[in-house]
Amino acid sequence: MLLTSAGRESHFRISRIAQVLPLERFADVCRRVYFALDDYNEIDFVLANGYLAYLFAETLLSSEMEASRGHWQMCRRNLHDAVSRLPLLLPASTDVIAALTVAAASTFISSAARACITLGYHRADTPGRRPRDDATRRERNSLFWSVYSLDKGLSLQLNRPPNIRDADVTLAIDAESLPHTVKLARIQGQAYERLYSSSGLDRPAGERARDADMLANRLRELIQETHLEMQNAEAQPVGENSDPLRLLYLQCALVCHSSLLTLILRAVPASPASPSGATDECVAVARLTLDVHQQCMVSIRSCETDPQIVNKYISCVLFTHAVRSLDAEDDLSRLERFATSLQPEIGDAPGNAATHPHRLYRLLCETARLHIQSARQRSGSPQNADLGNRPADSQAGDERQALNAAFVESGIPPDFVLDSDGLGLGDWYYGNHQLMSLLGSDGVY
Repeated sequence: MLLTSAGRESHFRISRIAQVLPLERFADVCRRVYFALDDYNEIDFVLANGYLAYLFAETLLSSEMEASRGHWQMCRRNLHDAVSRLPLLLPASTDVIAALTVAAASTFISSAARACITLGYHRADTPGRRPRDDATRRERNSLFWSVYSLDKGLSLQLNRPPNIRDADVTLAIDAESLPHTVKLARIQGQAYERLYSSSGLDRPAGERARDADMLANRLRELIQETHLEMQNAEAQPVGENSDPLRLLYLQCALVCHSSLLTLILRAVPASPASPSGATDECVAVARLTLDVHQQCMVSIRSCETDPQIVNKYISCVLFTHAVRSLDAEDDLSRLERFATSLQPEIGDAPGNAATHPHRLYRLLCETARLHIQSARQRSGSPQNADLGNRPADSQAGDERQALNAAFVESGIPPDFVLDSDGLGLGDWYYGNHQLMSLLGSDGVY
C-alpha cells in the first residue's frame, strides 16, 4: 500500500528521492528485498531501506501515524548498518551511485561523484555512448544532478574542493529549467571556487568583490523565488493531496539561502571602521538569517511528529560584530535566542552534555558578554555596565573547560574570535570551519 501510494505523491520529500531514481525503480528494489525469491545484494538493501525510511518519515510527518515511527526507525537502523558493511572499493554503476547518494554522507557522496565521472554521466551524449532510450538518459541526468548538488554543498560546508568541477561538466544546461537545488549548488560551487578556495583567496580583493556581488545577485533571485513559493503554499487550500510540510521545508530553504548570502557578502571588503570586517549589508543579512531561523524553529517545534528536521548552523559574522562593536545588545540577544532554539526538549538526556551545541553556543554568547563588559570597564564606559552580570548555572565551569579543551584539540586558539587585530577573510573562513568541525565532532551530544 505504501509503495503504491508513493508513486502518486508530489510531496517535497518524495520528489527529492525521486530525483535519485524513479519511484518505480525503488519500488522494484523493495519488492526484490522484502519479497525475495532470489538473493539480493548489499546495494539493494541500502536502496530499499533508504527509500522506505523516506516514505515512513513522510507518512509520519504528514499523517501523524505513530506506527510509522517504529518502521522509520527500523529502516534507518538497517540503512546505517548496511552502509557500514559496504566494501572500500565498489563497482561503478547506477545503483551504486544511487545507494551512496541515499546514504548522503561526505565519504559516500565523494564515492558517488567519482563513480559518476567514471561512467561519464557528467559529459554530453556522443553517438558512441548515447543511452538506449530517453527514459534512461533522463534517469542518469537526474541522478547526476542530485550527486552534483550534494557534492557542491558539502564542498563549501567542509572547506574542501568539490569532486565534480564545473569545467568538466559538458551536459547541456538550460539555466531556466534547472531545478532550484541545482541552481543553488552552482552558486555554492562558484562561491567556494571564486571566494574561499586557496586560489580564490589569493585573488585581488576587487575581483573577489565583483564575483561576490554577481553571486549575491543570483542568490537573491533564488530567494525571491522561494518567497513566491511560500506565498503560493500559504494560499493553497488544505486537501488530501496537499503537502502539509511544504511551507516548513521552504522556510528551512530560506534559512539556508540567507546563510549562504551572508557567507558570500562576507567576501566583499568592508570599510576599515567595520568592527567585524564585514559590510553593513552582510551584518544586516546575518541578522535577518537568525530572525528567519527563529521563525523556522517556531514552525519546527510545532511539528510534534518531526523525527529529525532541526538544522544547526552558526553565524560567526554576527558573533564577531557583536563582540568588537561593544554596542550590540540586539545582536547578542539574537544569538542567545539562536542558542535557546537549539535546546533539546525537557527529558532529552543527551542535551545535558557539556559539549551539546546548545550549551556551547550559549557559552560563546556568555563569553561575548563578559568580553564586552571587560572592554567597557577598561575604557571607562558606563553604558550597559551590567551587560555581563548574568548568573551562570552550576555547569558553566564544566562547559568552559570542555569548550577550551575542544578548541585546543581542534587547533583553534580559545580567543580567536576576540583578537583585537581582526581576521583576514581566509583566517575568518578557516576559523569558522574549525569551529563547525568542533561542533560536528563525535562529542557526547
